[in-house]
Amino acid sequence: MTTPTSGATPADPTGAAPAPATASVGAIEESAVQAIQVGIQAAHAAVWTYGLISAYDRDDIDLIKTNRFANEQIRDSASDVLKAVGVDPARTEAAYQVPVAVGDRASALQVAILIERDCTNAWRAVVGATDNYQLRRLALTALSDAAVRLTQWRTLAGVAPATVPFPGDEPV
Repeated sequence: MTTPTSGATPADPTGAAPAPATASVGAIEESAVQAIQVGIQAAHAAVWTYGLISAYDRDDIDLIKTNRFANEQIRDSASDVLKAVGVDPARTEAAYQVPVAVGDRASALQVAILIERDCTNAWRAVVGATDNYQLRRLALTALSDAAVRLTQWRTLAGVAPATVPFPGDEPV
């Protein structure tokens, strides 16, 4: 898992866009608010980490840019949902500590897999934390998109299997 290193508060490759955030989501359960905050934090970490990955994996720079943008989009959509109900979304950290020392393309691919795994786990938790249709739609879109990105990275890294039966249910 990518973790913050500071004390600061922390286009989809398939062509699909994140579910639009709306101000009409209604009341949000506290458990859903907390889960969304974790999803936002995972997206912040992914955005930051893709910057690191890009320094070591020049072969996949277009994919890195696309995936970074996709994480920015879902982060912003989820943040808008929280703002609409009067909750301040989690802020980005100044830096994040990655679980693997990145020094070449192979380690960059490994970190890309880990950050997208973290995103699938986070967004799956949102699905289970609410009965709100719009929040579930947002979270399912984020989960599905992260699962596609995760599969792409696993394929590039030669990890088998490239997919898992239940994305977002992987041990950390």
